[in-house]
Amino acid sequence: MNNLRLKDKIALITGASAGIGRAISIIFSQEGANVIINYNNNEKGASETLNIIEKKTNNKKSFYFKADVSNSFEVKGMVNKSIEKFGKIDILVNNSGINQARINTSDNIIELSEKEWDRVIDVNLKGIFLTSKYVLPHMIKQNSGSIINISSILGTSGWFNSASYCASKGGIITLTKEMAIDYGKYNIRVNSISPGFTQTAMYDYTLSHNTIDSEATVKFINSLSVLNRTGKPEEIAQAALFLASSESSFITGINLLVDGGLSAK
Repeated sequence: MNNLRLKDKIALITGASAGIGRAISIIFSQEGANVIINYNNNEKGASETLNIIEKKTNNKKSFYFKADVSNSFEVKGMVNKSIEKFGKIDILVNNSGINQARINTSDNIIELSEKEWDRVIDVNLKGIFLTSKYVLPHMIKQNSGSIINISSILGTSGWFNSASYCASKGGIITLTKEMAIDYGKYNIRVNSISPGFTQTAMYDYTLSHNTIDSEATVKFINSLSVLNRTGKPEEIAQAALFLASSESSFITGINLLVDGGLSAK
């Protein structure tokens, strides 16, 4: 028990009701952290995440909190509640994200509406600005912290019909580097992770709604990775655990590609 990598740490994880956010919440808890599980629309999923944590770890201090990360008032309330309960926030994982393809099959510049563009940018990029804005003063006060921003392989290269998504994820990578420069003097590390295609609900939904031949599409996507498969949320969570722990104490400002070798081609 003394070897827990996040023993007594407090971690706020956005978009933690399913997928990558859930996997990060679980592994952080297993490594000794108390977790604030953020959600917006999926309370059932957030409750399931908490139940899994309690069963796996006997952790009764973690809790879930509803907040739209693009809403300043709600984000501030979530951070205040976390500080009220735990007195600090050691780790912030900005994982909340949406893909316009889940809402509308047209995410290209001509067909995408301004409202749709704004919503993706607001959640994926502005959300990181707001959560960081309200968490950073507490990290500065304690002179320590680790912020992990979840970007995407599509933030490093283009992909068809994904204008708003690619733009938002690319912005995350450069924002991460800027934050690392600004706050390194306070012993706060800021890094991003760019997952490749990963088996999440967003992936499944997009696949089932926007392809004529799902089986052929899966085969094609798998072929993009040198490992010939998609990633698992738990594999992204392991990378987040490394960046949250003292094992990465001299790492800041990087974008860690967890893509099965897709970017190596």
